[in-house]
Amino acid sequence: MKKQLLFSVVALMLILPASAQKITQKIKFNDQPSNKRPFGLSIGFVSKQNRCTEIYEDGVARYRMGIFNGGWRAFTPALKIGFTAVPEFKYGIGIQTGAYLETAIQKYPGNYAQSYMRYLDLTVSIPIRLQYRYSITENFSCLVYAGPSFDFGAFRGCNSNSPVYGKKTFEDNGGNWYEMKPYHVMNYETGDSLLVKDRYTGFNCLFGVGGGLQYKGLQLRVGAEFGLKPTGDAEEFVRYTKPIEVMVSYLF
Repeated sequence: MKKQLLFSVVALMLILPASAQKITQKIKFNDQPSNKRPFGLSIGFVSKQNRCTEIYEDGVARYRMGIFNGGWRAFTPALKIGFTAVPEFKYGIGIQTGAYLETAIQKYPGNYAQSYMRYLDLTVSIPIRLQYRYSITENFSCLVYAGPSFDFGAFRGCNSNSPVYGKKTFEDNGGNWYEMKPYHVMNYETGDSLLVKDRYTGFNCLFGVGGGLQYKGLQLRVGAEFGLKPTGDAEEFVRYTKPIEVMVSYLF
């Protein structure tokens, strides 16, 4: 019995190294992906959303809305266009970065017939993410990425239109009408129409994750970004997110 056990142990020790060597020979590690293209131009769609939380004595209310006034819309669509840089190192690991301009325009109906409120938001987005790309064939590869991105508000304004008196007007809560110029805001105390010249200077830090496919120089990415720091106070705060982001890039 002891001799049989000893023989089995010796045979197993001889078989395992040979089997492991065969397995490692079959597995080809992605040491140097082909078809490196570090720079490109990108265009795509991104949805912007505020995830709001309000804390009351008898409970907590959570809801989602777009980045402008008018909470009946769950998100605000935006066009995203810009420059992409993806320097790659060994083993398919690289840095995904670039500079993008996000343009959001959304129109809401006013309180009177043929009246509306049109909002405009311009945001500069700069991601700095870690990317891993695996070459399936010489020209076709898949990728995953994760990392932070930094959003800088460049401009935000509102244009109000109403048929009253045949000019652009704005009605305050007291029923008073004031003339509104394009992309101005109303000072309720003085009734003055003020240009948003100091602009919207909001800053947001987000964490993005996603994946994509690349064929030669054409790349498709799908992902999402989640705000890292909420704004507001302890009883009412908002977390800025981008639940859907679809980008098409041509790399060269």
